[in-house]
Amino acid sequence: MCPRCEDHHARPRDWRIVSRFAELADAPLTVGPGAAYAIFDGLFQQGLLRQLAGQEAAAEELRARVEVLLDGLLVRGS
Repeated sequence: MCPRCEDHHARPRDWRIVSRFAELADAPLTVGPGAAYAIFDGLFQQGLLRQLAGQEAAAEELRARVEVLLDGLLVRGS
């Protein structure tokens, strides 16, 4: 699959995940679909590069970063 085709499918998939997380948390998001995609695409790219470099903890670090990032994208009440 070409990189552009992957982006075409990944962007809506990522948005469905992020927007569903916000829905379940009953909190609005601080970003829109394009920004969410760019943020997560960069995060996953970093995780992949760490994995390819042989860093054993790469997958666990990625999981932890995704959790922190998802929570950080929510507007929380005061």
